[in-house]
Amino acid sequence: MSRYALTVWYDGSCPLCRREIALMRRLDWRRRIDFIDMPESIRAKYQYHTQADITRLRAAGYEAPVTPLADAVRDYVQGYLVGDRRLGD
Repeated sequence: MSRYALTVWYDGSCPLCRREIALMRRLDWRRRIDFIDMPESIRAKYQYHTQADITRLRAAGYEAPVTPLADAVRDYVQGYLVGDRRLGD
């Protein structure tokens, strides 16, 4: 079993991605997240950028703002990993 609670794959050639990962590494002071730069040789085989189409969700009446990924990870790290808690605790 891995010592990491979470694995995050990212595009190391993307300046924004590198900046966000640097922030997440600083927040992950217990080293519970494994950050893996997607190897260039396999990038074409995987979708490593996701942008959800929420058109139908909005059409159904959902109006709340969407949480950016970096904010969601920050919340998880600060709210759960830092206190050694897990989602659902």
